[in-house]
Amino acid sequence: MNMKMLYCGMMAFSAFYLASCNLSPNFSSNSLLTNSSSSAVTVSSITPNGTVFTAGQDSGNNACYWVLQSETMLSYGGCAASIYVSNNIIYTAGTDGGNNACYWTAIYPEAIETSLSANSLADSIFIYGATVYVSVSNGSAACYWTNPLTGGALTKINLTGLTASSIFVYSGTVYTAGQDNSGNACFWIGAARTQLAAGGLTTSIFVYGGTAYTAGRDSSGNACYWQGTIEKQLSAGGTANSIFVSNNTVYTAGNDGSGNACCWTNSISGMPAETLMTSGGTANSIFVFNNYIYIAGQDAGGNSCYWTFASGEIAETVLTSGGAAKSVFVTP
Repeated sequence: MNMKMLYCGMMAFSAFYLASCNLSPNFSSNSLLTNSSSSAVTVSSITPNGTVFTAGQDSGNNACYWVLQSETMLSYGGCAASIYVSNNIIYTAGTDGGNNACYWTAIYPEAIETSLSANSLADSIFIYGATVYVSVSNGSAACYWTNPLTGGALTKINLTGLTASSIFVYSGTVYTAGQDNSGNACFWIGAARTQLAAGGLTTSIFVYGGTAYTAGRDSSGNACYWQGTIEKQLSAGGTANSIFVSNNTVYTAGNDGSGNACCWTNSISGMPAETLMTSGGTANSIFVFNNYIYIAGQDAGGNSCYWTFASGEIAETVLTSGGAAKSVFVTP
């Protein structure tokens, strides 16, 4: 296990550019489904009701995270794809400037890097109990890693698939979303695979009440999520990039069939309603905290940002010009 220590506050500098962190989904120009309604919101100066943490790339294409609007660089080059905060420690996963899948443990003013796999991307990070879980892909093999915080061996668990895009731990059981060896959308419970669609794509997984909710794109190229194995279509075309479930409500963020950054909300048994964040742009990640919805992405001008959405009002917070906000997490 290779450990590096980086000091926060380094000057940004353009280095290795990780193309996989800057790929945008392919969008079609199809209209929205008739059973999905769009909601209008009022642009306002609504303020966050918690501390907002986002991870991604800054304007110099360096892996970083932001606390509110304050940036901490993690690596020259690379990309931070996922963020999780536990016991006041900030954990981010992604790829460093040397193209190594890794995660960083940040205790101000230092961030310690733990390298996982060469020529790979750490897509998602989750903390459960006293263990770090990180899903990793390289386009031809999927796996996840575990690392006990109290000491012990860094362990790799291989999955029978091409990609592992998201990881979630529920009651000690590991759920991972990705694509199997035939390129089919699927998720794993432990090492047991469940196929969701022939072809398709899964981007995010969340477990609520023992049921897996998986966001992505179906085999027909439509934004959707699966409740267990039951598909719910969100848009004709587009991609659902992130999912969160709270108080029997499903929240999904992504891009609709017209390529607009948006979120969809619906009760577990209801139909989805779409709310636009911006015309164009990208919605990469969603988090719900005390009825406020937070979405990380890029606005129509290509700025890294997050949106705060509550009570029919929406506000954008710009993090940096350019770059990419890939993941969001909120604490009190």
